[in-house]
Amino acid sequence: MAVGPVISPEHGSLTPVQSWCRHGEEAQKLQSMKKRSSKDWYPPDLALVRSKMHIRRMIMERKHQWRRDILNTRQELEDYWQHLENS
Repeated sequence: MAVGPVISPEHGSLTPVQSWCRHGEEAQKLQSMKKRSSKDWYPPDLALVRSKMHIRRMIMERKHQWRRDILNTRQELEDYWQHLENS
């Protein structure tokens, strides 16, 4: 992934300073545009990675919730049996 201004054919004839100024103008235009979705700001290859990471995070959250539910049920049963033994 490239860092810094992207040099397109139209930028080839510009000096580095002009190129940076033009890059700044384009950045301001992008910032002033209304953001529709966070996906709009990701290049396609990063959007795919972002989607896969989101899916993985959702699976992990469900897995942790499932474990919490089992542990809570187990604790409730142990408390119940402890209560019966003490009665």
